[in-house]
Amino acid sequence: SAEVGVDTVCPLTGLDLDFNAQYNSFHQVAGGTAAADRLILSAFASKDLGFAKAHLGYLHYNPFNKADDSQEIAFGLSRELYGINTSLTYFWDIEGDNQGYAELALGKSYDVFGKTIDLNAAVGYLVEEGELSHVTLSASHDIAFGNATLTPYIAHVWELDDLEQSIATGSAVVGSQENELIGGVRLSVEF
Repeated sequence: SAEVGVDTVCPLTGLDLDFNAQYNSFHQVAGGTAAADRLILSAFASKDLGFAKAHLGYLHYNPFNKADDSQEIAFGLSRELYGINTSLTYFWDIEGDNQGYAELALGKSYDVFGKTIDLNAAVGYLVEEGELSHVTLSASHDIAFGNATLTPYIAHVWELDDLEQSIATGSAVVGSQENELIGGVRLSVEF
């Protein structure tokens, strides 16, 4: 995975702007071999409303294969509640079936033996189906040096109602939809 982003403030409106390009390439072996590449382009604008920060964005997914590109509009709110960073975002598919996906995310940093550990949780909900899709728990630690930050992380994803049904019915779901343990290291450089 590689990602390039630009964060700025619009001088005319005062909106925080975030432009991002992320390229993912992965290889899976589960009852066969599958490989996939994907480019995600996104643009978000956010504004502090006092009671919460509102964000509105556009995402374009290019899977680099015969599957169609897809597009989403995202909007939501975020704020700190009782020392926990919380956000609720709705992603609306503006191509095809126009179905939506909502995600509630929680995050908090803890001091563990003098090191800051970031713990995060996210719950996904498929709105039109009325079913939960997954729960993700993750932990990470930032190690800063110069303009760069190295971040080792670990995450676990549990599939819930809708993903379990996809497996049971054999519906056309690409890739593994089972519980997954993910780990790695991110390197970010700020200019």
